[in-house]
Amino acid sequence: MVTGHQQSRVEAALSGLDVHVVHNPDFSDGLSTSLKAGLSAVPPDADGVIVCLGDMPQVSAKLIDRLADGFDPERGAMVVVPTIDGKRGNPSSGPGVFSPI
Repeated sequence: MVTGHQQSRVEAALSGLDVHVVHNPDFSDGLSTSLKAGLSAVPPDADGVIVCLGDMPQVSAKLIDRLADGFDPERGAMVVVPTIDGKRGNPSSGPGVFSPI
């Protein structure tokens, strides 16, 4: 979990959860700086990474699990993206479809 604005409030909300928190002091320079901070904290032996914004209430744990299930390097699914009606995008509701690219 990458924090930026309101770091202490976000960390308090995550208290007790099994998450690794990384603070991005450059968050005001744009989303890419948070992405870089998060990716730099990924252990080298990690199988994969899920990139998801924290302010997407319709994206449930079940949807994240389906996204992770779509990741399958042995069959060439190295990157998986959500699609809605055949277009890349995050589901606002419903089951969503996850397609390897």
